[in-house]
Order: sequence, then structure tokens, then C-alpha cells
Amino acid sequence: MSKQIEIFIVAMKELGKRLLDGSRGWEVRFETPPGAYLHLSKPNWGDDNMNGVHLEAYVRVTEEEGHGEAVVALHCERGCPGGDRKSIMIALAGRIQSACVELPEGASPILVRGVEDCTVVESRFAFSVSDKSDLKLVMDRVEDDLKQLQRILTPHIDAAIEDIVSGDV
Repeated sequence: MSKQIEIFIVAMKELGKRLLDGSRGWEVRFETPPGAYLHLSKPNWGDDNMNGVHLEAYVRVTEEEGHGEAVVALHCERGCPGGDRKSIMIALAGRIQSACVELPEGASPILVRGVEDCTVVESRFAFSVSDKSDLKLVMDRVEDDLKQLQRILTPHIDAAIEDIVSGDV
């Protein structure tokens, strides 16, 4: 494991703590073995085993020292409430279409890879890190994008899950 990814793993764990600090009803999960990766979800979103519906943030480093890509996304994976991942993705796509103008800069189109993929919407950005101030800038952007998706999409996610679980879809 590269030294740079280890630094991002620590930074993701710190971000997870900040996301939970003072926020009730939210859960943060980390990949095992640890990666620079986290899930943010609510208990009824079905993310108990790193699946279901969740907001996800991760950082990948490239072969070129100091370079990488950060991704923040809304994913629907196996284990979604109601058991039908594709239905929940379609319901979410319909609900969040009107919120597109509020999504983070550079956000993908809704269902950019269709319902066969797990991504409802995502924001990606490349980065270059040469010192701690660059690391802070990358993690600040990840945190801002994640909080923006959380604020904008949570009411839509909750409503879509309620519709699916109650059979209103």
C-alpha cells in the first residue's frame, strides 16, 4: 500500500468522525481492509453490509506519484430496501431530476451508466497532492460534495424508499 493512500485512509476516517459528530440518525461504514473509502447512510437504507442505498466517497491514487481521483456518489447496490435495486434507482432518478442544478459541480447526468450499474449520480475530480495543504483541499472538496449530496438527496432517497417499501411505486 502506498504511503499516499495511507494518508487518505486516515483522512477518510477523520471525515467519517466529522460526519457523525452531532448528526443523529446517520451511519458511516468503512471498507475492510481499510481503503480511502466510506459509506454514509441512514439505518433504513439497507447499507448494513456495505450495500443497499448509500452516499459513497472514495479516493484512488494513480501510478503517477501525487495524482489521483476523488469520487462522491449516490449508489444503489444489492440489499436495497424492498429488494428491487432497479426500481429504487428509477424512482430516485425521477425524484432527483429536478434537483440537478443543485448538485456538486461536475456531477454526472442521472443514471449515467443506466440501471445495470449501481450509480444514480456522481461527482468526480482529479487532483494532485504535493503537501498537506493539497491533501486538505482534496478532502475539503470531498466533504463539501458529500454534504451537498446528503442535503439535497436525502429527502428524495427517504421518499423513494418509503414508496418502494409501501408498494406505492
